[in-house]
Amino acid sequence: MRRALCSLAAFSAFLCACAAARAQDDQQLARGQKYLEKLAASWTDKLPVDRFANFYLGRKCLGKAHFRVQAPEAGRKAAFELVLRIELGVPGQELEMVSRAWTNERLGLIAAESETHQPGLPPIKRTLLTADARWKIQTLTSEKKRMAEGLMKAGMGWDFSMLALFGVPDESDAALIELGGERPEALLFQRVQDKVQRSYGGPDAATPGFRVLREGGVNQFWHVGENGRTVEMVSSDSPVRALVVEETTLGKDLEGPPGQADAIRAIIELMKASRKADRDALKAAIDFEKYGEVTVEGWAELDAANRADVRGKFEELVLGKLLDQGKTLPDEKTIENVMAATLDCEEGGDSVLVFFPSAKGKFRLYQAADGKWKVFGIP
Repeated sequence: MRRALCSLAAFSAFLCACAAARAQDDQQLARGQKYLEKLAASWTDKLPVDRFANFYLGRKCLGKAHFRVQAPEAGRKAAFELVLRIELGVPGQELEMVSRAWTNERLGLIAAESETHQPGLPPIKRTLLTADARWKIQTLTSEKKRMAEGLMKAGMGWDFSMLALFGVPDESDAALIELGGERPEALLFQRVQDKVQRSYGGPDAATPGFRVLREGGVNQFWHVGENGRTVEMVSSDSPVRALVVEETTLGKDLEGPPGQADAIRAIIELMKASRKADRDALKAAIDFEKYGEVTVEGWAELDAANRADVRGKFEELVLGKLLDQGKTLPDEKTIENVMAATLDCEEGGDSVLVFFPSAKGKFRLYQAADGKWKVFGIP
């Protein structure tokens, strides 16, 4: 009897926990729906509304996004048509995607479609229809057709990947459900009050923002500027960054301070020399005297004889490190076409720092009197 009562109590506690979880989910979706309605209100009587973003590796633009909200074509019963176009030229992630969704005045889904093209793969076409408070999606490739359906809920939409281009929720813990992917996926917007360093704009460029947690594990962080609009997005699954831009700069590379492109070129040549195990080229690229001054404790106090001995050992240590790194580098073509696009740079006092955005270490260079860039720090 006691065991039965304990089991009944445990089951009752489980039901209460489930009810509490559902209530929390419902509250989050209600906040998400409020966010959608806020966006819809900002678009009313202002159509079309456009937002643009570029995708960058370092300062190289490898893709772009154009998100337009416009009035539907005549005869279609909808308040808004949302059109998202994305082009990506990231090596291994090339794609072209066009997504369209038709919604009511509260951004409730009525119908949607998308088409995705990737090199070497069959195109993927998805269509969605809603009726009687239910959604039905057909996914079509050259190999098969899949169907999925379910109940409509508040906070549901088609493709939310770039929705924050138009703004972020007023409240934290706002949830949405995205139907346009492989399967329905929940998203949770969480406000981050502390300032987070941006990828661009120098050491003082830090902003608060929103973290977007995806059920599938790929998260985003949207930096929010002083005017309340988003300015940059970082994704957890890629070193690529999205910068919010104007139409006039869509698809264009970022410009760094004068001369920094030459500093990046110097590091590319350094990596190529490491890959080829070219000791002479490596020695010519590095200022070992200056490198020793900033690296070896007591360097300035060494007499000529001791300095020559320490410098010789230091040179071999640095060259050995670069030659070991060279064994892990890809072929020269990949260094030129991929790694060069990934490198970024910034001013570091009287020097320039060159680095991979996803790495912690940085190369340090200065421009010598003859105009050549010399390395005096490696990660």
